[in-house]
Amino acid sequence: MHNRYSITAGQAFVCRAAAGLCWTIALVQLGALLFAIAVPSADLRARCGAAGCTAATVPHLPITPEQVAAAGVRPATPEAILARIGRPAVRLPLAALDVAGQLPFVGFLLCVALGLWRLSGRSDGAVARALPWLFRAALFALIYALVSPLAQIARLSLLLSALEGGTVFFAELDLKAAAINLLLSFIAFTATWALASGHRARRELAEIV
Repeated sequence: MHNRYSITAGQAFVCRAAAGLCWTIALVQLGALLFAIAVPSADLRARCGAAGCTAATVPHLPITPEQVAAAGVRPATPEAILARIGRPAVRLPLAALDVAGQLPFVGFLLCVALGLWRLSGRSDGAVARALPWLFRAALFALIYALVSPLAQIARLSLLLSALEGGTVFFAELDLKAAAINLLLSFIAFTATWALASGHRARRELAEIV
């Protein structure tokens, strides 16, 4: 009996609550991604004060004057920048880069939610059903750690190229954060891969015996 999977009702509730939280964050992230694609030059912000709470779109520039100067691009007024990045030839590639940079994170959240939900099953097969989803979550995390910085570089280069009227390459990254994200995702991927492989080998051995 000591080898059987068993959790208490309280632990199962925590797993389901965490899964629900991951689902909620994934849906919010998808909504934010769709909003960024539809309105690439604005932020959606909530404001609360004496008159109550309201949601409003606030214009913003996706590139800073410091980045423009560092890339050696001719400076332009905010209105000119917004006009150039609002063209379909720029907005469509920007949308594709936003999807490529953020979709793996959404996939990570959904797979974690599905894995946690299966762990809350309180049955012998719960771990076997959960491990593949947790492995996929770790894989999505690794993809996100690799793709997100590249998408950020491509996004900045595209924006600056649209502003300059020619091809511009510009890279600006937080190397410490990128390295930590990559290291953590690689450790999670390796751990879940080892657990899934070991559990599969144990199940196959049990079937032979």
